[in-house]
Amino acid sequence: MRVLFLFLCLGLCPPTLVAQELHIAYAYGVPDHLLGAQLLREIYSKAGLKLIMVARPNKRALLESNHGILDGELQRIAGLESFYPNLVPVPTSFNFAEIVAFTKNNRRFSIQSYRSLEGKRVGTVRGMKFAERGLAGNPTVIEANDEEQLFSMLMVDRIDVLITEKFSGNYLIAKYNYQNIGYLEPVIERLELFHYVHMSNQKHIAALNKATIELAKDHGLINMRDIYAKEMIAQENKNANLRTLQENLIK
Repeated sequence: MRVLFLFLCLGLCPPTLVAQELHIAYAYGVPDHLLGAQLLREIYSKAGLKLIMVARPNKRALLESNHGILDGELQRIAGLESFYPNLVPVPTSFNFAEIVAFTKNNRRFSIQSYRSLEGKRVGTVRGMKFAERGLAGNPTVIEANDEEQLFSMLMVDRIDVLITEKFSGNYLIAKYNYQNIGYLEPVIERLELFHYVHMSNQKHIAALNKATIELAKDHGLINMRDIYAKEMIAQENKNANLRTLQENLIK
């Protein structure tokens, strides 16, 4: 009380606790990272931390996070620390990825695993570890900088099929109103995604993990993900329809 009284007498505001900022990398042009960022903001808020998202090309994001230029990675699969030893995972996953193959509707084929893609020109985003692992040894893999570039390559037949996360692909189909592209079933694999921080930020892991566990109770994070995903795709459908209407008015 005496400290507060002194501040008031001096006409000063008492000091307040300022949440520490962490600058976290996310992959530019990867819609699933936009979705993951929504969930991570909830986690950071609950943990009393301020999240600043920084867009980088996928491979560069990993390099800058590993070198401590940025404070961590938004979301990656388990085991990333084997390749980038300065990155430390928050133990509890907060998101997931359903990996599927997208192709033109007139080229649909039966798929069971990555082996089903042998002999086809397969597109993937540079630095995506799940794709590097699943497509290892496939001589016809073509890498792109981001998923928007991948879909453009598919549209002009530079690739036969692309591998990405299901939400990301559906988001881009809605955004660009692609009528002749869809994903093949079943899902190739479902991956748990973890938040990673640079080793210099390990002091925050306990708080972030506690916040993740609390938000995950009763499927809280999964329900949040579903809501955000539906809202994002609905907005892109609306934007695409508006662009089509404007283009038709110009004709």
